[in-house]
Amino acid sequence: MDRGVEVALQNKLDAVIDLELALRARLTNTAADEPVMALIDQLAEEAQALEDILDDGAEPSIGALGPADATALQNAINKAETAIKKTDSLNNLLNAAAVLLGTVQQSKPAKAA
Repeated sequence: MDRGVEVALQNKLDAVIDLELALRARLTNTAADEPVMALIDQLAEEAQALEDILDDGAEPSIGALGPADATALQNAINKAETAIKKTDSLNNLLNAAAVLLGTVQQSKPAKAA
């Protein structure tokens, strides 16, 4: 695997795990948690896919990161880190998670119902 891709995916994994933990800390144990739990589940799936690639040598869905993808991924990671550090509103955390998930996604996207 290309070293640049490996570093980028490791950085994404770190951000995904941090966002998952930040969102779990916001759970209220009410019905309002359902949409949050769905996103937490997607983050967990992406984390597992990234770990499989990084630990087991599974091939990523990308061979190399182009400049646009690399920039988009770094921006998504920065947005996630900023939202976590500022202990932003739940909506800002959810938005950061959605952007991060969709950027250079390695897990299989959920099928629309």
